Amino acid sequence: MLQPSQNKEKERRKKGVDPRTGQYNCTISLYEVPAGVRNSPPLSLSLHFNPLGGDDVGLGRGWSFGGLSSYDQPSRTLILSTGENYKVQDSTSSVRVTDQKLQSFHFHKTNTTSYRVTLKSGQVEVLSNFNHRSLVSVPTELYSANGQSLQLSWVFSSTQPRLSKILTGSQAPAKIVYNDSAQITTITRGPGTAETATFTLLRRNGQLAELRLPLEGSPTSPSPPSWTSWKFTYKTAGLTTVTSPTGATETISYRAAGFRLPSGAPVSAIPHMISHTVRPFHDQPAIQTTYSYSDHNFLASVEGGTGPATVAICT
Repeated sequence: MLQPSQNKEKERRKKGVDPRTGQYNCTISLYEVPAGVRNSPPLSLSLHFNPLGGDDVGLGRGWSFGGLSSYDQPSRTLILSTGENYKVQDSTSSVRVTDQKLQSFHFHKTNTTSYRVTLKSGQVEVLSNFNHRSLVSVPTELYSANGQSLQLSWVFSSTQPRLSKILTGSQAPAKIVYNDSAQITTITRGPGTAETATFTLLRRNGQLAELRLPLEGSPTSPSPPSWTSWKFTYKTAGLTTVTSPTGATETISYRAAGFRLPSGAPVSAIPHMISHTVRPFHDQPAIQTTYSYSDHNFLASVEGGTGPATVAICT
C-alpha cells in the first residue's frame, strides 16, 4: 500500500482534493462517541476512501474506517487516528518512529503481539495483531486520560481483521455486520435502542457503489423513503463520480500514466487528477478545477524533489 510521506492528510481529506498528491479522497462521518458519555474516550468513526489504499476489507476496495490507528508491519508504517502516517524501525523488543518531528505522541512495543500509542491528550490506544494472525495491528482498547475505556471487537476474513463492535462495558453502541456473499455491510448505531440508526453499504464487484444513510426520525427499514444515499463510480485510477444525498455531483478525470515511480516500485506510475468538476444541486453553474504536474512529484520519483500542481479554476 502506498502512503504519502507528509503528515497533513487529515486536513486534505476533509477537502476531498489533494493538489499535492493529485489524488481524490472522500471521508464520510458515521459515528462519534463524545467524551461525556460514561466518561469514555472520544472516538470519531468515519468511512474513508484512499485511491492508494489496499484490498477490500468488507467496505469496498480503497475504503477503510477512518478515526482508528493501525500499524502495518510489512511496510513498517504507523497510521494514527488523525490520518498522519509515520515510518517505524521495528526490532524484537522495541520500535522507533524515524520521521517524527514533534513529540505529539509516543509509540511503544509492549510485546511481539501488542503495541501502544499514547497521544498528547493522554489517550492511550492498544493495538494488537492477534497473536500474529494479522499483519496489521489494530486497536482493541482505547483509554481516556482518566482511565475510562472503550473496547473494539474484531472478526476475521482469512487473515484480515474487520471491526465488528464498539463496546462500553457490556453495551455495544455500534455494531458492524459483513455479508460478503451479498456484498452488503451494515453499520448500526445504538442497536436495540430508541436511537438506533443503520448505514447500509452496497458493493458491486468489490467496490462500494452506494452508502445508504437513515433519514432523521425515520424507521430503520431500508426501503424508501426512510433513507438517502451517497453513490460512487470508479475507474482503475480511482473515484470518477461522487453523488451526494443532496444531488450534487463531483466528476473526477485522471491521467493514467501520472506520476512516474523509481525502478523497483510495485507499479511504474500512479494516476493523478487532471480535472475535478462540481455540479451543485438546483441547476447552479458547474465549477471545474484543472491540474497539471511536472515530473517532480510528491513521491520524489525519477528526478526527485517535490513540485506543486498548476491549478486553474473555471466557472
